Amino acid sequence: MAEYRDGYKVDPSTGLTEPEERAGLTRADVESAAAADQQTTAPETEPMAAAEVQTTMAEAAQPSSAGVTPAEDQPSDDAVIYAKGVNGQITIDGHWLTIERKGWGRVGHSKGDRRIPLSSITAVQVRPAGSLANGFIRFTVPGSPELRGGLNNAGKDENAVIFNKKHSDDFEKVRLAVEDYIVTQRSGPAPLPAPAAQPDIAEQIKKLGELREQGLVTDEEFKAKKDELLSRM
Repeated sequence: MAEYRDGYKVDPSTGLTEPEERAGLTRADVESAAAADQQTTAPETEPMAAAEVQTTMAEAAQPSSAGVTPAEDQPSDDAVIYAKGVNGQITIDGHWLTIERKGWGRVGHSKGDRRIPLSSITAVQVRPAGSLANGFIRFTVPGSPELRGGLNNAGKDENAVIFNKKHSDDFEKVRLAVEDYIVTQRSGPAPLPAPAAQPDIAEQIKKLGELREQGLVTDEEFKAKKDELLSRM
């Protein structure tokens, strides 16, 4: 079977193609060049060791250094309540409520973010969002200036956040959580159950005497139990 190299037929007697013969090459030159080509060819990538695979997977699972969390910086902890509004975000974590202002939401709020103890909130006002107008949630905190009124004043109130209809459910959870905290604080701990009423000692002695008369209790047992009951008086 004829041999071809670079598209040219190889002469079986010389081991060269016609262009190689015209160039004055020898078989040794051709073989040397072929060996050099094999050495310069990039070797195939070796299979990655199992340990390297595990390390690579672990690195891929690490959060990016930028610190950006998914879902618009929404906390992943199930115990945290989070609501993202038009001009601020609310987070309830433990006994604290935090109002954050980002971007243009800081306009009109020179004090920036606020962290409020839930115990200091005395009331919650909510105006639901509609299809054409936003709603707002406002917290009453003693000692803080409160701008009563509609949506325009809510945009300037440091204790209020405006939200749209899309996020109404999240802000409803915030309202319920704060109101539940307020009710719990005002009602205080559940009262301890009243101690069980002790049976009347005289009545017990009477019943004990009836048992003695029926022969169910001996005189010695009657006297011992009677002395014990009298000692409690």
